[in-house]
Amino acid sequence: LPQWRVSNAAAADWDNRPGDALQILQQVDPEHDLDWLPDTEHLAYWDGLSSAYHALGRHEDELAAGSRSHLSSLGGLLIRGRALAALGRGAAALRVLDSSLAKPAEPGLTNGMLPLTDGRPEYAGSPAWVALWIARELTVHGDSISGSTAARRAATWIDALPREDGETVE
Repeated sequence: LPQWRVSNAAAADWDNRPGDALQILQQVDPEHDLDWLPDTEHLAYWDGLSSAYHALGRHEDELAAGSRSHLSSLGGLLIRGRALAALGRGAAALRVLDSSLAKPAEPGLTNGMLPLTDGRPEYAGSPAWVALWIARELTVHGDSISGSTAARRAATWIDALPREDGETVE
């Protein structure tokens, strides 16, 4: 069953076995097997697939999966931005980041595991969270200049929030 495969792949990912996660997810046909997922974009599948590619250093495949997914959400932008950062394409990753800053928050993006949300799901999966993740990936993959630029853009977005939102612990 595809449900078990996506779940088992997530467990393999959490157990730091990206090769196993990839092998499991490659048995799923995303065009026909994912109607059971609660979101129409099937983010759990595409994120699992792209995360496995990322952990294995297969960044071209990761980017291809992000493009094949046709995700228009913050999750899709995160997948593409992470892959572009790993490929050393800082300018393209920053364009993706800028697109993310125009999107609404997606609480489901963090699977409800984001600490310190103080019961406010609107702070989970925010555009700033995606921007900071892309900043981290740029820096980790050797582009500290684009990483710093990305972090500044995230900070600017946060600074533009109403004071009561911008000063929250989240």
